[in-house]
Amino acid sequence: MRLTSLAFTMLAATMIGVPAQAQDAPAVSRPTIAVVAFDTTRTGWMPPPGFGETVADLLTDRLVSGGAFRIVDSSLVIMPGDDVGRVPAAALMERAAGAGVRYLVLGAVTRLSMEHRSSTGGGVVPIPIVGGLIRKQKTDSILGLTIRMVDTRTGEIITTTTAQGDASGNTSSGGGVAGFVHLPFVAGKHSSATGIQDGLLANAVMEAVTAVAEHLNTVAPRMTRPVPGSTGPRTLPGSLFWLGSLYTYVP
Repeated sequence: MRLTSLAFTMLAATMIGVPAQAQDAPAVSRPTIAVVAFDTTRTGWMPPPGFGETVADLLTDRLVSGGAFRIVDSSLVIMPGDDVGRVPAAALMERAAGAGVRYLVLGAVTRLSMEHRSSTGGGVVPIPIVGGLIRKQKTDSILGLTIRMVDTRTGEIITTTTAQGDASGNTSSGGGVAGFVHLPFVAGKHSSATGIQDGLLANAVMEAVTAVAEHLNTVAPRMTRPVPGSTGPRTLPGSLFWLGSLYTYVP
């Protein structure tokens, strides 16, 4: 008995400091997706040409920067001349699956508006122009987006979200009547309302797109899959005993 105990003690002493091996966490494959042009036929306001493609490109840029997905170019899914709003979703998913895309991001512009509020007040203008008025106008640009991510193999909707972008800005114009000529004329200075509106719309788009990208990036970890054969042993210093299937003692 004492001999057995001594042998066990000596065996334990030789094991101290001998590392064990454990299986590394398996490598994971990022989900493969494609983002197609957004449907722009659902609002009463006519968007600029190519607006749906621009929104999709901006979302793609954000997702590529996030690194949570593998992005396949949408040109493999959308054919030249396609109107995304009129192509059946089943056809888009079939094309996507054929291009190796597992998940397809389908989106639509649900709101696109430019709201104006005006106010007029007196202004100080130099002589000989008199009777000056200053008109102030506040412009609000509002964009609403909705997206869904669909599994191209099963048609299952993986996630959906909506987002809204808002941007506001002010424009003003001033004018007066000149009194030193025989026929009065109106003189004034106007800010470039068109340029301001374009800038507000761009800001609203970026706000909404960023919100959508953040949502999709939070969903990505639930969609990852282990890469077959990616597990392997790693050293765990100081481990002495076999702890189930994850740990194996190396003599």
